[in-house]
Amino acid sequence: MSLLDLDLHYKYRSDFDRLYEDFYEKCLNESNYYDRAAGYFSCESLKLIARGLETFLYNDGKVRIIANPHLQDRDLEAISKGYEAKEAIIEKSLLRELAITAQTIEDDTLNVLAWLIYKD
Repeated sequence: MSLLDLDLHYKYRSDFDRLYEDFYEKCLNESNYYDRAAGYFSCESLKLIARGLETFLYNDGKVRIIANPHLQDRDLEAISKGYEAKEAIIEKSLLRELAITAQTIEDDTLNVLAWLIYKD
């Protein structure tokens, strides 16, 4: 199956559609790349797609996010941690061992964001 085979709508609205079930779950299960452009981004937005993101990441999916540069301090720290871990042996080891599950994505979004950057 491919994305072309999915029954998708032209647009989705959070007040009308079930965004996760109607869009994200279907697409993440059939994708290798998740590109997101957002006016504002927060690690909290990963919670919405946690279950689908878990499967996507275990299938070696790649995430790219383009967002407004006005991020919360904790989001900036998580991003910095991910880039620094590419160089630091101890942090690399810790991030490599981070179990990416839907529950981890929901509960520990800051470290998951750092892990996504580290894995890139």
